[in-house]
Amino acid sequence: MSFIPAKCTQCGAEITVDDTKDAGICKYCGTAFVTEKAINNYNTYVTNDFSGANVNIVKGDINNLIHLAENALYAENYQEAYDYANKALEIDSRSSLGWFIKLRARSNLIDPKYRTSSFYTELSMYGNSALIYAEGIRIKDDGGYKLEQPPEAAKLMESVYSTYLLSACTLMTEASFAISDTSYMFNRILNGEDKELVKLEDEKPRADLEQLTLDAILLKQEVPDDFIARNKHLHDLVKMIAESYVSFCHGDLARIELYDGKVADFFLEHRDENLKKLTSGLTDETVKETEALHGQTKEIQSGQIFTTDENGLPVATAKKKEGCYIATAVYGSYDAPEVLVLRRFRDTKLLPCLPGRIFVRLYYAISPILVRNLGSNSLFKSLCRKVLNKIVSTYLQSVRR
Repeated sequence: MSFIPAKCTQCGAEITVDDTKDAGICKYCGTAFVTEKAINNYNTYVTNDFSGANVNIVKGDINNLIHLAENALYAENYQEAYDYANKALEIDSRSSLGWFIKLRARSNLIDPKYRTSSFYTELSMYGNSALIYAEGIRIKDDGGYKLEQPPEAAKLMESVYSTYLLSACTLMTEASFAISDTSYMFNRILNGEDKELVKLEDEKPRADLEQLTLDAILLKQEVPDDFIARNKHLHDLVKMIAESYVSFCHGDLARIELYDGKVADFFLEHRDENLKKLTSGLTDETVKETEALHGQTKEIQSGQIFTTDENGLPVATAKKKEGCYIATAVYGSYDAPEVLVLRRFRDTKLLPCLPGRIFVRLYYAISPILVRNLGSNSLFKSLCRKVLNKIVSTYLQSVRR
């Protein structure tokens, strides 16, 4: 018995066969093959003898692999679809459909165990290859793409761009949820652990989540603004990405406040620039809404209370000299455990909703006056302590459930 190289006549996969047997079963596609034909198929492929009928054999292999890749994609077997697409591209690296299926499969392998540091690079390379090799699409001098044979070419472009944005939306949503999950750190600090140690251990997780947002931003920038502006589906996806980024920025500022951290001013400016990149291509109304939301996130960092002007843009209206005025006066220190809990309550329960933000604005407008006039009054402190203790107790119970 001897095993020699062969090539499945159905799916084109490279296999080894027992040349003493007349037939076998492909381990990749499960199709029966004649051993002699499988060996000849391999030899034809290796020697590149594409004369006559042999051309049809190789092209048939590509079609079979593409068909198998499409079926795997439809069945949500993304790794299998990715592998079949790779095999098709080994035969013809200029297959637009092969590159597109590879893009779709890889974009769905977005789980952290599949993700690499070059995730954005991978997706953009696969998507651009699908467009470069597509019929009816021409590369312009500025690096963009021009449609020459719509509507099929336009449909492919929309599918590629939609895949970019869906992946970006997934990355940004994951980052915004993960950055806000601080219950573990919160409990450590509440139990008396050193804040500097918590801060040090949090540097890498924060950096990893920041990288997710950067990948999402780069993917969004692969989509031309004019395509976003005239396509409602793409417009809505970009809006979701931008809103998730605002949520991420807010969550990060609330996160580092747990250990009295602060984002550098230049980094805040960098995030403002990122938001402009994300909102590029959106309607003016949507941009204003997003910028107004982003203004709220600056309350934590700058100590300012933001409202909106007649155009819907954020405007700073008051300066906050301390954090929780009344709570600090009642408990004697800004770093008191109860004040930490109340700040956490503000960031996770009040600021994310409109009624909560209105209450926070009123609080910061009124509380300095109350503290200045009644801060030394024992009855005032006693009444406030009862109310605040109730809030602290209720919130801690909800966190520990």
